[in-house]
Amino acid sequence: MKANEFSTDDLKAQLNNMEQCYIQLKQEHNELIAFNTVQDRKQKAAEKVAEKYKRKVLMIADLLRDSTDKDMTLKAIQTVIERVGEHV
Repeated sequence: MKANEFSTDDLKAQLNNMEQCYIQLKQEHNELIAFNTVQDRKQKAAEKVAEKYKRKVLMIADLLRDSTDKDMTLKAIQTVIERVGEHV
């Protein structure tokens, strides 16, 4: 047998090693997909909350006639909080 030739046992060992590497990479890939899925859900939830508060701020701004009137500003904020609650 020449020095650069591989025996059947060597080829089987290499194939087994490659298969183990593939299985490990596949598992890591699946774990990363699961992690990314969780992160995507968290991001979408955070975006939803941010949008809710953005709408509340816009509602408060719509109710304000004179932003220098502190009493009116507080009343606008209170109105949005009481009427809109957490459903927006």
